[in-house]
Amino acid sequence: NVKETGKAYFFVYFDAIDSLGHIYGPSSGQFDAEVDTFLTMMGRLWHSAMSGKLNNTLLLMTADHGQTEVSPETTIYLNQQAR
Repeated sequence: NVKETGKAYFFVYFDAIDSLGHIYGPSSGQFDAEVDTFLTMMGRLWHSAMSGKLNNTLLLMTADHGQTEVSPETTIYLNQQAR
């Protein structure tokens, strides 16, 4: 209970960058705009933490993978290959 212990754990999953990278590609304007949005939000959180508004806060960020451009002409779709 946060009221009793003063401690809490939050997990936040921000999927928009990954989703837009898969749909439009990592070199797209949509991808870049979403990265900018995310970095702006994280910057605000960071400045709040540094100004003493988030005392005793640990911020841990991870990512599961990166993205790279691929050519549809040279992509091999395993689910479409004959068995």
